[in-house]
Amino acid sequence: MPETVGAYEMRGVPVGVVGPRQVRVRVQATASIREIRRGDCVDQVPLLANIGHEVSGVVVEKGADVSEFDAGHEI
Repeated sequence: MPETVGAYEMRGVPVGVVGPRQVRVRVQATASIREIRRGDCVDQVPLLANIGHEVSGVVVEKGADVSEFDAGHEI
């Protein structure tokens, strides 16, 4: 049986303007390290660590100063 971790809800958020050095990505997958958040790895990772997250998707828009990515690039 899957573990339940908190409660999640869908919310609409306003989409901002892409800045000159930013890209807009259509997110296709995300992940977080749940074991660290629960404290399972306290010996390996101090609890005040910035654990971050992973996101992957496709660039749908880029700012004027972005040259590394184009619309359609998978990141």
